[in-house]
Amino acid sequence: MKKRLRNITAGVMAGAISLLPMKNANAQLSGSMEAIKSFKPKQSYIRPCFFYDLPANIKGFTFLEFYQDGNSFFGRTKLTKEVVKGIGLRSDIIHGTGFPNNYGLGLNVDIPGKNVFTNFYLTPFLVDNKLKKVENKVLSGYFASIKLPFDMQLSSFGEWNLNGKNGVEWTYGELNLEKKLNKNLSVSYNPALKNKGAGKPIPRLEHRITAKYTFK
Repeated sequence: MKKRLRNITAGVMAGAISLLPMKNANAQLSGSMEAIKSFKPKQSYIRPCFFYDLPANIKGFTFLEFYQDGNSFFGRTKLTKEVVKGIGLRSDIIHGTGFPNNYGLGLNVDIPGKNVFTNFYLTPFLVDNKLKKVENKVLSGYFASIKLPFDMQLSSFGEWNLNGKNGVEWTYGELNLEKKLNKNLSVSYNPALKNKGAGKPIPRLEHRITAKYTFK
């Protein structure tokens, strides 16, 4: 029953995202399905990810993580709108089991390059379901990737809370060394960079491997 409920939830969310109004008739939903295997017990999960275009040149990205217990999940949606070249606005929707949704607004910076891409963001303003400001939470993070020879890619993302009760605190991130097997399939060494404790700005590493199917 738990597994069935999890699959239904994933299907409903994916269907809802696919029905969002696209920027034009030729726009396509793209994304991936990841099976993440941790070397720590009960830390493995599946993660569908979706990229999509919305009207007014808004770019959307949503991921959902469904955990082994079948009762809990975590998800996040970001929407970005470029204002001047490489710089724009960013909104965040953070949702999951055990806490009220958070809605954030901030700035987004993209720095593309040849075989390299870097992104930085700052989300200084977040509210909860009741539109009440979330205290002690100012998020700042990065994403970076570089293409390597032999159909490999190295990437990383991470995030800090700049206004934690005990100072700047690392929240979560990942490293990913990925090798393509064919057009759609890839495998990677994908360690998680997890929170080390209250007020700790440096993460702890959790070894994992990941298999990914990409679709367009």
